[in-house]
Amino acid sequence: MWVVMAGVMGSSGCKSCGGPGGGDDGPEPTVIPGVAVSNTDVRSCDLVFEVTEGGRITAITFDPGVRGVSNERPPLASASFVNREDAAIAGRPVKLDVEGADAEVSILRATCFDRAGVEIADPGVSLN
Repeated sequence: MWVVMAGVMGSSGCKSCGGPGGGDDGPEPTVIPGVAVSNTDVRSCDLVFEVTEGGRITAITFDPGVRGVSNERPPLASASFVNREDAAIAGRPVKLDVEGADAEVSILRATCFDRAGVEIADPGVSLN
């Protein structure tokens, strides 16, 4: 069974479906290693990120093992993804490019689902 991904924060299109984000010749972004998911029952997630003042998420990219959509609306950004196979999510399914020397990113909300589309209370989502 596939979980239908709802657009988060009024996404108007797929800005970074697995590819790099567009650049504007601004400062070199800092790459956050990624989002880790430790609960092996998770098959899909909707995430909302916040960046501290003076920073912004410039791109969100997805591992080839997941299919995802994202939206950046500073200071917030969102990502929704689903595993391409019915298996535990491996590695770092989502990576963030962050602009701003002292910028810090946090996960405001992580709503994740199992193979049947049932929300998982403790998905084990973290930034690493």
